[in-house]
Amino acid sequence: MKKLMTIVGLTVFTLAANAQESERGMYSGRDAKRYRAMGAERGEMEAFKPHAGNVTSELGIAGGLGNTALNLNNNAGMLRFRYFVKDDLAIRLGANIANESSKTFAYGTGSEEGFVKTRNTTVLFNIGVEKHFAGTRRLSPYVAADFIVGNTSNHSNGENATSGITYLNNYTFESKNLNNTTLGFRAVVGADYYIAKNVYLGVEAGLGYSSTKFGETETTQTLNNVTTTVTSKSTGKESAFTPGIVTGVRLGFAF
Repeated sequence: MKKLMTIVGLTVFTLAANAQESERGMYSGRDAKRYRAMGAERGEMEAFKPHAGNVTSELGIAGGLGNTALNLNNNAGMLRFRYFVKDDLAIRLGANIANESSKTFAYGTGSEEGFVKTRNTTVLFNIGVEKHFAGTRRLSPYVAADFIVGNTSNHSNGENATSGITYLNNYTFESKNLNNTTLGFRAVVGADYYIAKNVYLGVEAGLGYSSTKFGETETTQTLNNVTTTVTSKSTGKESAFTPGIVTGVRLGFAF
């Protein structure tokens, strides 16, 4: 709750400060003459929004303002860049790299101890194009389309414990599943709101399709110094066609 109140308070303060800006205070000298020549409305819009040749970078804030955390989520890419080919057209590139690991202990009837470690790694990239519309002085609505490609790997190993976290003396195992590939595409609508010059908050929602093909799994086990290796074939693939919020709220900067 304190985190939410702090973020809301800072946002309100920033908006109030920006609302008091006047065109005269924002521009001076040759810039003032140039913007007046182009028209006050266009001058105000240019003060906040990026133009052709600008690059933006942004981070996804998972959970929104009420439960803020910087996470990679929704196959969208927490870290994203955009290059504006035109004032209203941008190329976008996102990266989603996540790694989760855990270690769980198993115990025998006495003081014996074993463990199982697991590690899951996801690497996803999206590349697409983004079309912006006029909007308002600070608001920049757009539509976009992305192509998504990625890979997920799963690895686990244990000593004196089975994959089911059961203690087993003189036993070790290692299991690898390294080739789960994902392909997909997504159509989105979104908007950026510039809280200050070249600083914005953004949201996106979209509809996407993804297909994941699961690779083979190789498991090596050793029990009482006898080693066996088993390779399991792919379990198949799965696909999904779903709507969703893309990366929650995003905080971005243009330069």
